[in-house]
Amino acid sequence: MFRGKETDFLPVDRASTEELNRDVRAVGKAVPAALVDMFPIGIVVINQYRQIVFANSAFKGVAATSGTNEPVGLRPGEALGCVHGCSAESGCGTTRFCRHCGAVLAILESLRGHQAAEECRMVRKGAVGDESLDLQVFTSPLEVEGRRYSLFSALDISHEKRRSAMERIFFHDVLNSASGMYMLSGLMEEGIGPEREEAGALLRQSSSKMLELILSQKDLLAAEQGHLQVCFEDAESRDVLEQVRDKMLRRPEAQDRVLVLSENVSPVAFVSDEKLLGRVLGNLVLNALEAADPIDTVTLDCRTVNGEVEFLVHNEGVMPEDVQLQLFKRSFSTKGQGRGLGLYAARLMGEGYLGGTLSFCSNDATGTVFSLRVPIGHPEMQ
Repeated sequence: MFRGKETDFLPVDRASTEELNRDVRAVGKAVPAALVDMFPIGIVVINQYRQIVFANSAFKGVAATSGTNEPVGLRPGEALGCVHGCSAESGCGTTRFCRHCGAVLAILESLRGHQAAEECRMVRKGAVGDESLDLQVFTSPLEVEGRRYSLFSALDISHEKRRSAMERIFFHDVLNSASGMYMLSGLMEEGIGPEREEAGALLRQSSSKMLELILSQKDLLAAEQGHLQVCFEDAESRDVLEQVRDKMLRRPEAQDRVLVLSENVSPVAFVSDEKLLGRVLGNLVLNALEAADPIDTVTLDCRTVNGEVEFLVHNEGVMPEDVQLQLFKRSFSTKGQGRGLGLYAARLMGEGYLGGTLSFCSNDATGTVFSLRVPIGHPEMQ
């Protein structure tokens, strides 16, 4: 057995080559490979060190998309290209992010002798920035030659999660806007003078919100498929922040909150897709407004750092650690089912298409600050 250093979660220990080969032979005799290969979902058998000792063709196919030719000996997150499992020297299951991984928790439960079912929200490197993979994981204990293994299967539910989010947007957000437009059109028919003008202004605002909802989903879908069109042009940082502020002040989430520009905002000339950048910053501001308590202040700022433009969104609250560890995952949200797209979309577009870097800091000393750094010049010219 290979032993390593202490980790932030599970042991780094791995089976020796002799132990791993023994497990592969034993499971290979017990599991009918030809039969398991007929199943269209990924199935693996995992030993007590959380290493794969058997994988069916479906799992190997998914693993191959992340560059893994042979998953045997790896842990599931390593085989599937999880950014946390692959970036840590100690491997899958050992980082603080792994404490909330449904796949790891289900494997542990089955190695204790119990069946388990968990959702796994995995982030892995894709062709355009990070790629989200939503899995429904099932595990069962498996006894072979007196040793316990985990029989692990994973069903890709990414499309189901996307459909759920789209249903919420169109059956809730768009329906609310449409209902508001219907009521306002009635007021315009009945009103005269100033009342009619006020109703007309509100109608334009409501229709603008509906259009923005539809276009934002259209752009998100295009971004995930890798063919979102961007248009880089001259921009100025203070103008960008003022437009974002004015737009977000009309949102119901801004009610009873204070949304301001910092007195130290630097007016920096740079090149970017201003529309897409505004959408990314709008998602960050919306997240801050939703997290803020009534009368709290959300502050927007901008400065130059190492030849880049850095946009900052600050609110006074502090996120719990378990929330911090799961931010930017496509289907993770503290606001209920069908939510969680805002920060995911912000990172996908901000990093994958604007050439930027999105990060955050949240603690008692500073509150919560999201930082988006984008190049001053065209990203391809950097």
